Parts: sequence; structure tokens; C-alpha cells
Amino acid sequence: MWTHAITGNANVIGNKGFHGIGTGNKAMLGTDAPMLLGLPLAQLTALSVRYALRTAGNAHILNRPYINILIDINGDGTLYKIGVFDRDPNPALNLLVDVAQADPTDHEYLLSWVGAGKLKIVNELAGVTPAVDLGAGWHNKVFHVSDILAVYPDAKLTQAFPADNGLPADLTMPPLWLVLGDSTYTRYSRVLLREVRLNS
Repeated sequence: MWTHAITGNANVIGNKGFHGIGTGNKAMLGTDAPMLLGLPLAQLTALSVRYALRTAGNAHILNRPYINILIDINGDGTLYKIGVFDRDPNPALNLLVDVAQADPTDHEYLLSWVGAGKLKIVNELAGVTPAVDLGAGWHNKVFHVSDILAVYPDAKLTQAFPADNGLPADLTMPPLWLVLGDSTYTRYSRVLLREVRLNS
């Protein structure tokens, strides 16, 4: 997975691959494996990614992969939400941890979902109170999966076109995908994906 440096040559709103207002640079790699399609959100208990960092001199947080899932909130295709598992310098908002798997010069890491049972929801979720709320913007809120399921018990993973501003235009997204960068990211980054594990 890699992103190209687009500093000075950023995507222009209305003339790029994003569905909405994204002007940055993302690399996305997803899967629609049968075990994921229709997986009840309640049964998602563990996620981990083994990868090698191959971007010299750039330890920026978006230079490393994070994880998105596509959730059919009502279980009937009437409301899609994107769940986000990402790193954050604030421990209260951080959902992923990297652990070096060899000598630091090898740049091999195991990325794991920490505080299992928590995730962020893009643009939040009506009727569900965040477990952590540190201010305006969905990036500053973390939800307990159990609280989501108390209101939306049929929530499950799915594939669909969620019409999200930071995703490709007119593209069906899989139930799970890895991301480098974001809607405003303009740097070069590169990782080698070794392994993705779900519920193991």
C-alpha cells in the first residue's frame, strides 16, 4: 500500500476520485471475504494487522495503516455507517497500538485493536451516547459496541456504496479495509502488508 506525495498538487474539490469534499490522498485495501459479509457487529471481537513500514524518515501517524469497517446499522440496508479503528495521541481516543516485531531497524510491526469493544463512528450515531466525548467532531468521540447494539441490535458488516465524503466516488466498499492517509493527507507513504487477522 502506498500514497503519493501531492504537496503542491493537491486534489481539487469536484475534480478527483473522492465522492465528496476530500482533497487529500488515501491508499485503501479491502476484502469482502465471506466470513465478513453479514458478520454481526456483536461477533467482531479482535483485529490485528502485521505490516512493514517502508517510508524512511516519516513517522507521521497517518503514515501507518488504520482500519475501517462498513456497518449496516439497522441490518436492512437503510443506514450505513463507517466504523474507524485508528491511533490517536490522546490515550482516551486511541484504538490501535503498534508493537515492533523485530529489531527496530527492521520496521516490522503488529497493529492491534486495543480496548476491544470500542470504535469511532464517522459522523456519529443518532441515539447512542459516546463512551468518550472530548469535544466537537466525530474524531473526538469513542463508542462502546455494546451501547451501539443496545440501540441497533441488528447491526452487521456489509458491502455497499456509503456515499461518504472521504471515499471513492461511486464505488461499492467492502466490509473491512485498511487505509493509509486521509482526505487531506498529502505525503508519500508506503507499507508492506503481511497479514490481517480477524477474531483470532
